[in-house]
Amino acid sequence: MEIFNKAGHGAIGIAHRAHVRLLSEPGSPDTWEAIVKFAFSEKQQRALMHEYSIYKRLSSSGITGVPSILGLYEDTMANGPMALVMSYGGDSIRDIYQLSTYHGVEQVEVPKYIR
Repeated sequence: MEIFNKAGHGAIGIAHRAHVRLLSEPGSPDTWEAIVKFAFSEKQQRALMHEYSIYKRLSSSGITGVPSILGLYEDTMANGPMALVMSYGGDSIRDIYQLSTYHGVEQVEVPKYIR
């Protein structure tokens, strides 16, 4: 797995873009675009485990558009971080909103009136 630039941060921890190569899956894509979410504190790790359980339930229910969970990993040495690896699902709502603003002025679509 190659971890790239920071994609965001929030209450659960820090998220990074990544490329994951799955070697043990025959017929799988060579690499997946992924997000790796790191949780450091005990509170963040509990929240990350909860997020993991929600994504697993959604994906097992057959709902489309839910990122695939590639794994939940825990560094058990010296209270290390926990990491949730999931397929990249696209830009966050925050990023989409920031793209729609320009120097603090929101860009809005003006409706066209038909006469």
